[in-house]
Amino acid sequence: MKVIIVIALMFLLVGCATQTIETSNEDGVFETASDSKLFEVRLNGATFSPDTIIVNQGDTVRFVFMNEAPYTFTLEGYGLYERVAATHIDFVANQKGSFDFECVECNTAGILVVQ
Repeated sequence: MKVIIVIALMFLLVGCATQTIETSNEDGVFETASDSKLFEVRLNGATFSPDTIIVNQGDTVRFVFMNEAPYTFTLEGYGLYERVAATHIDFVANQKGSFDFECVECNTAGILVVQ
């Protein structure tokens, strides 16, 4: 019985150790338990917030879409061309450079800079 409890505790500890712990600040930057960061950009109505983000290569970027009606979202250079509504898209910024992103129907855009 003790062996089963010990094994169960080991699985629980291993599972907890691999979870990413995030804390955010007012700029939409999430510090993670590892050295990587998660950057969040929101589309609420017809406005991206923030509309310009600068990240390091290897950081994760999350676009959060608050809209109920579907919009067309594009991200130049990453091959993203999606109809989105009340969802999010995550990707790793693995290409250096400046990339335009846009909500086509909203006629609003922003820029992602990957250093």
